[in-house]
Amino acid sequence: MRTAGGRLAIAALGLLLAGWLPAEPPPRPRYPKPVRVEEVRHLAGQHTPLAPVMEAGKDTAPPAHWLDWNRGGKARRDLLARVRELAVEELRNQNVAAALELYWKLAAALEKCRLLALGKDEFQAQLARLDEAIARELKAPRDRDDLALKLSKLHSDELTLRAGLEQIQDQLALLTGTDKAVPPAFQPTTPLTVHPEAIDPAAAFAVACQTRPDLRLLRLLEQELDGRTLPVVQRWMTTISPLLGPMQLKTLLEMALRVLNNGQGNDPDVSDVRKQLQQLRALRERQIRLDVHRQVELIQLKYQDAIQTRHRWEIQRQRLASVQEKADQEMANEADLGAVRLEVWRAEAEMIQAAIDWELARIELCKLQGTLAAPVVEAPPPPPPVVVPVAPPAHGPPAGRFPPAFVPSSVPSAAPSSTSNGSTSGVPGGP
Repeated sequence: MRTAGGRLAIAALGLLLAGWLPAEPPPRPRYPKPVRVEEVRHLAGQHTPLAPVMEAGKDTAPPAHWLDWNRGGKARRDLLARVRELAVEELRNQNVAAALELYWKLAAALEKCRLLALGKDEFQAQLARLDEAIARELKAPRDRDDLALKLSKLHSDELTLRAGLEQIQDQLALLTGTDKAVPPAFQPTTPLTVHPEAIDPAAAFAVACQTRPDLRLLRLLEQELDGRTLPVVQRWMTTISPLLGPMQLKTLLEMALRVLNNGQGNDPDVSDVRKQLQQLRALRERQIRLDVHRQVELIQLKYQDAIQTRHRWEIQRQRLASVQEKADQEMANEADLGAVRLEVWRAEAEMIQAAIDWELARIELCKLQGTLAAPVVEAPPPPPPVVVPVAPPAHGPPAGRFPPAFVPSSVPSAAPSSTSNGSTSGVPGGP
């Protein structure tokens, strides 16, 4: 059993440590880096792992015999070069998609940090008013506990969000090749506009059939495979498959390898292998058709959700304006205004998240179609400053590029409109 002196010593030590320790962990040193989504796409494509080595034509393993490169002639070397190009496209498509997803998640997290700071300021102001009322004996001290708990919970949420921000910054720096000794603090500057899109699922699937590296690989093997190219392609695919990681092309290469292993190199065996590859391609196309159709439906659902969150945010803003009018007439107090402001910021956070979810669904469709691997020669020039036409926030500092600029600003009907020329498209607008 501890004595009174021991308990007093422990309490004193706790107070001493509390004075030494900082109130919250200091941020890591970073340099600010404003970045546009086009620049992120360019950097992610440029710094895709393994892509420079494979594009330079360096094989990951030497041939079994030095004569192997001469026995197949030009057809064998050309086929290997095409397989290498398709593998690079798949790597770049996956890397760019991951970077774009992190970019928009970072934008949402930064805006949520801004809203959390506004919420903390509001709670602290309410707490100060409550302390003044308690000092005047107009309120009981127990009334302070509930507000203090809410402020503490908000502070914990802010710390959690900051930890997530650090992780997103590090991952984005790694994917874009900017992970230096002092990493950047990316500041997204591209405004997000949520707009209706009419995406034809059949047209979207047709685009996937033409651009996806795995389907193009299967068609290439069906057309170009013969007795001379079979052994070399089989060995090269065996070498590259483990390097691709958990990607779709790796799975396809492993399935194609099982088919190729059945052939011995003569014409009858190659014919059987080609038929099996055709069956594999038909199965793959059915899977992709289902994935693309499901993703197109998800984009439409996310758009409707974004519209509904925008509608709820506008309703909360109208409530705030009404309460503000009553406060001006001394029919409502500052506590009522603070409660409505918190609801406005909560609705704004939901609207931002819904807009980001819509954009992430569009990026996933582009990844399914394989359209993110388009070569980028150089980074696009920086555009002139753009002012996003959004309504000013109900309280606090300017909202910047958020809340997202919806087009049209009013709540549209459930059916999405077509593109500007009246036609439907199979590809969403570029992320």
